[in-house]
Amino acid sequence: MIKKVLLTVGGLLLVLLVIVLCQKVDPFQYDPAIVSHTFPKILVANSLSIDSLWDVVGENKTVPEGFEKAALVAYSAYPQLRDVKIEMILTDSGAPMESNFDIP
Repeated sequence: MIKKVLLTVGGLLLVLLVIVLCQKVDPFQYDPAIVSHTFPKILVANSLSIDSLWDVVGENKTVPEGFEKAALVAYSAYPQLRDVKIEMILTDSGAPMESNFDIP
């Protein structure tokens, strides 16, 4: 009985070893070229006043009370959305990190 179990386990390990060793892996691995977002000068200098952040993101956004600075920094990462109306609403329902959108 033990001999049968050892042969089965050994056979499974051999199959696994063959599968792993037969994979084609690039021997010259490298980090992908990632272009990181360049934040406006106002954020680089760490002068994160609420008024200056509103100047960066535009006035057609709504921000929940207590989340002003975090939300405005997040909005500022997407300068292409400066002229888009975005309404941020906190709710008690749904997943912890969920977003929805409405198309008027």
